[in-house]
Amino acid sequence: MMTKSLFRALHIITVTSLLTIAVGAQTSTQSPTVEGFWQGALEAQIAAAKAQADVLLSPWFRFFLSYDPRPTLATVKVPVLAMNGEVDVQVPAKADLGAIDLALKEAGNRDYKIVLLPKLNHLFQNTTGAPSEYGSIEETIAPIALQTMGDWIVAHTSAAPRQ
Repeated sequence: MMTKSLFRALHIITVTSLLTIAVGAQTSTQSPTVEGFWQGALEAQIAAAKAQADVLLSPWFRFFLSYDPRPTLATVKVPVLAMNGEVDVQVPAKADLGAIDLALKEAGNRDYKIVLLPKLNHLFQNTTGAPSEYGSIEETIAPIALQTMGDWIVAHTSAAPRQ
């Protein structure tokens, strides 16, 4: 699974970086010290934190945090399938689906379906909801999520043409 592989790769990179710092401290012309090792590790952590801050302070991220999808949803006149996992910790699933339902209803869109998928996370994987599980979940996407999408697509593509 991609998520599990990614977490393993990040772990390997982190451990390798720390070992490289330690070896570098021991093989440098300076005397090897524990302080030198930890100074290098601290500098690496500071660099990583700065990179993360750069993302969080970017124009895109500020837009992402302030974006209100309701005006866009009010213009949607095509069929909509809105799905969220019940144990999603990245977005408030019930509140999001309720807001989508209200926006589409107020816009007069009568062809939409709102689905809250039990025991699924943001990636539509079976889980308890703990973010720490992302790296260990073997499932790519839960069969119920695929079935829900497939059934909706079939229902909307096998029907008579819309007027």
